[in-house]
Amino acid sequence: MSLRFSLFLAALVSTTAHAVPSALSTPRALTLDEAIHHAWARDPQVAALALAPQLAQARELQAGLRPAPRLEANTALGLDDKSEWALGLGLSQSLPRRERVALARAYARLGGEAAPITLALRRTQLADKVRRLWYALAVQDARATLTEQMFAANRALADGLVERHAAGEIAESDWLFLKLELGRSAQAQALAKAERDATRAQLRARLRWPAAEPLPALQLALNPLLEVTLPEGNAGVASLPSLTLAEHEVAKARAALDLARSESREDWTVGAGVEVERRANDASGRLSSEPRLTLSTSAPWPVRSGRAPNRGVIAEREAALRIAQAELDALRDELAAEAHAALATARALQPEVLRYREFAQHAATAQQTLSPLLARGEISPRELGQAQQQHAAIEAEFLDAAARYLEARATLETALGQIPPQPQL
Repeated sequence: MSLRFSLFLAALVSTTAHAVPSALSTPRALTLDEAIHHAWARDPQVAALALAPQLAQARELQAGLRPAPRLEANTALGLDDKSEWALGLGLSQSLPRRERVALARAYARLGGEAAPITLALRRTQLADKVRRLWYALAVQDARATLTEQMFAANRALADGLVERHAAGEIAESDWLFLKLELGRSAQAQALAKAERDATRAQLRARLRWPAAEPLPALQLALNPLLEVTLPEGNAGVASLPSLTLAEHEVAKARAALDLARSESREDWTVGAGVEVERRANDASGRLSSEPRLTLSTSAPWPVRSGRAPNRGVIAEREAALRIAQAELDALRDELAAEAHAALATARALQPEVLRYREFAQHAATAQQTLSPLLARGEISPRELGQAQQQHAAIEAEFLDAAARYLEARATLETALGQIPPQPQL
């Protein structure tokens, strides 16, 4: 083996060894579900809601604590040495009823149970915002690619006719038309790229992607988004966080009413102490001290039906319960109607968009057959430019229809609560 061949083989092995890790380390494109999880992980409101159970646990602990005992002291002093006096010291304790403590703890516990529901609602809202930006970016990315291709086709057409125009074979009106069409396609390309860059910036902000890190590649293929099978009905409405939260508000209003009714009677109070009294002895007439053990209790005043001291609070809680139930029924109907309307819109648009895509593909195929006709002189440059312009208009109309369909689908997916699996609280 020659020295030169050995060096070449060593260089080839070295290049291959370095190329393989480089190919394996190529970052994978970010999916929509991964983008939504990024938004959840970096949203400060999600982080704040994750701490809500600690607040509920503290409230439940406080609701279960008995009140501290009270220290009671009394005295009666005479104005001279021969007068009688008395001293007393005791403790009293309020005894809350067990059912009232249980109701208070249950009401406080409801605050902690609302935390995961509120967190799921926030995540659903974030998923909706990310999804709409993602769908819009998919259409804008396709539009930017289309305008780039149209500009390249117009540029190639104009470059290929420069010599013929210089030789006088191209009419001045046709040449002016081609130049204007080239400028129009350049402006369309610049505008499409600007819109795409603006939406990417919005998506970066929504994901709270670090400014020092480049946004990774995104899976923005338009055709798979258009071909997703739509759901059959409104089964997902019952599990929406907004509806679950409204049901929780009804339970909370009912617990508040039960607690108010339990507070219509005062608590029992018991007390005990020692009292020392100095008074005259009946036999000797001399003053002497006499200690006594004292006991005391206070029972709640019996409450007649409908005459509770907090009957105003009870009436307010009853009204709040009726309002919460009415709002739940209204929200359930509204969400079902919204999901039904969104589903009907998406079902109506999807087949038409797919048919329009086939028509746009047919127009692109037909467009490719015109260039040889120009080379053979069977059509004029203006006719080819007009055909390209018509093709661009068809593609643009298709993308507009795709954008309307994806907007309707985003509304449907949000109405049905379709989001990626959520991490546990």
